[in-house]
Amino acid sequence: MSMLLQLSRSDSIQELLDNLTAEQIMTTNPVCISQSATISQATALMNQYSIHALPVVDDKKIPIGVISSSDIMIHNHEYLSYFYHKQNQCGPPTAPSQLPPTPSEKSRPSLSQHPSGHPSGPNSHLETFQGDTAGSTDTTPVRDVMTPTIFAVVEHQILREIIKTFLELKVHHLYVRGEHGIVKGVISPLDILRSLL
Repeated sequence: MSMLLQLSRSDSIQELLDNLTAEQIMTTNPVCISQSATISQATALMNQYSIHALPVVDDKKIPIGVISSSDIMIHNHEYLSYFYHKQNQCGPPTAPSQLPPTPSEKSRPSLSQHPSGHPSGPNSHLETFQGDTAGSTDTTPVRDVMTPTIFAVVEHQILREIIKTFLELKVHHLYVRGEHGIVKGVISPLDILRSLL
């Protein structure tokens, strides 16, 4: 009897793999960030929404890359290493809190977002984000630190193909492109597991 149940379950999983689409399993309306926003703003957004990556968009909301917490950690390490090295050559060390901000434009542009807002549902909205928060002063533009590639699938792509794409690219998220290339959703491994229950 249990063997019959396993075979039945196996058939239903195969059916899901071939019939579920990206549009059906994605988390809708992911938070996006403007290419001209600062690293401090990106960090604040990731902390606010407990996410580890943000699609970076141009003025037309077209994705041009991704900024992740890993990108920011690498940037911070390089930034601090540069100043520590410079100080070891030129004089006594300075505490990290006394390091100057990274060079950037004097005016800090605001974040942009996908019109529908928050990654957890279509009814929540993110206000336009201005300035730095939490005392952070890194004004490096996101475009200087982001990974200039966005790994995406299209809305009608089936689950079997999506899983293959995850395995081939070894990434943590795939974005879903809608009409005109705009980011419509995001898929994580958790979304896939949820769809198979």
